Amino acid sequence: MKVWCRTILGGGFLWAASLHAGELTLINGKVLTGTTIEATDAGVELTTGSHSVLVPWDMVSPSFRLMQDADYRRNLLGFPSDSGHRFDPLRLPAQVEPPARPERPVWLFKVPESIPTSRLLAQVPYSGDVLSFSALQYGPGEKEVMAFLLARPDAEGVPRVLWTWDGKTDVWGEAAGYSSPGPGDAAYAFRMVSLRSRSGASRVDSDLSFSVGEGGVFRLSAEVRLGQKGVTETWQLEGVPPLAGLESQALQPAPLLGPMTVRMDLEPSGEALRLALSLRAGAYRVWPKAPASIDVSVTLVDADGALVQAASTGLDASGQAAVVLPWPEGFRRGVATARVEAGPFFDAAESCLPVELQAR
Repeated sequence: MKVWCRTILGGGFLWAASLHAGELTLINGKVLTGTTIEATDAGVELTTGSHSVLVPWDMVSPSFRLMQDADYRRNLLGFPSDSGHRFDPLRLPAQVEPPARPERPVWLFKVPESIPTSRLLAQVPYSGDVLSFSALQYGPGEKEVMAFLLARPDAEGVPRVLWTWDGKTDVWGEAAGYSSPGPGDAAYAFRMVSLRSRSGASRVDSDLSFSVGEGGVFRLSAEVRLGQKGVTETWQLEGVPPLAGLESQALQPAPLLGPMTVRMDLEPSGEALRLALSLRAGAYRVWPKAPASIDVSVTLVDADGALVQAASTGLDASGQAAVVLPWPEGFRRGVATARVEAGPFFDAAESCLPVELQAR
């Protein structure tokens, strides 16, 4: 099924464009699904069963319209802000080749093959009951993967057995554990696992620490050191690794430290917009250690796309930032955007969220 969207171009002409039915991407990246999608002058109407919702145009992801609506795309390309030229639909602009990406360790990773869980169970030198599996990729090579198996909890409810497998060396090892009953610490921790990777001029060194906290939650903390041609950075990550049960047939390793994303939590108040920002890489919260310096910029635009507030700051020692933007006079709704320059080894990370000030 096709849904037709009208985009107003210069000169007052209306052009029709076909969009995917059933899916709509919002400006904050969330995807809405429905049985039908209908474009109107006020926005996009999404219907599911007997319920429908109208999403204003300024809440729809620009990338969604850019990819799906050819006329919208030509409109953006045909009217650069400083050109002074009118758009000619019969003359498409020349294609510009994107600049070459510098070599970066996280972008050099080759996709590894999945690891059958039956193979791990057959090879691990452990006769007890296995609770769950997980796998990660610690270097760019297809074989630079690590899987780990966590045993079932003991009578006290704590899993005290952890086996690791290095795909590059095909070696199994049991991580020795020890009780860690201190306040605020993990109930049980395992010895550090060190992984080293070399690929040309790139270096990725990782030290992984596993622990079991209150309630039997299995956690991973890691220090990852990146190096390339004299440039070095150290990153810290923490979180709960994705675990697979015995019913899973295979594990797909994902890079331990992959491309960055920004988590942005909004807290509208009577006097200002407060934002809490942090960096994420997959399932983990990440933050840089010396000598990395990470810059954070935040902008707020109104419903017309006009910039009304801007601020800049840096991440603190825990990889978080707090930004306060006073409400502009007459502001009702718009979009807040946070952009983090993540250093020489990563692309900039950006996140957008709609903001609405309720009438007081």
